[in-house]
Amino acid sequence: MNTMTYKALDIAKWFLLNDVDKTLFNKELTSKNGITFCEENVRLNKFLFFVQNIHIAKYGINERFYEYDDGAVVEEVRTNYAVLLFNKKNKKSCNKMT
Repeated sequence: MNTMTYKALDIAKWFLLNDVDKTLFNKELTSKNGITFCEENVRLNKFLFFVQNIHIAKYGINERFYEYDDGAVVEEVRTNYAVLLFNKKNKKSCNKMT
């Protein structure tokens, strides 16, 4: 039996690299409850949560998910693709996601 686990950040990078046409992770800002953030950050963490539910049944995952207002979040992914890191000059784009 294969017991290999993956880092959540590596899985997040896989999603970003495979969204070639940027339909899921498009760096758009959104506002909710007076907070402006990159919507794809929330979406990325939701994808990770669903992937964990599927993957953990067979292999497990190293990182823990934490409760946030918009759902479960892997802290390392949240901080690497941080909220409100956008171009201060035009305030229309999120931080570069690599």
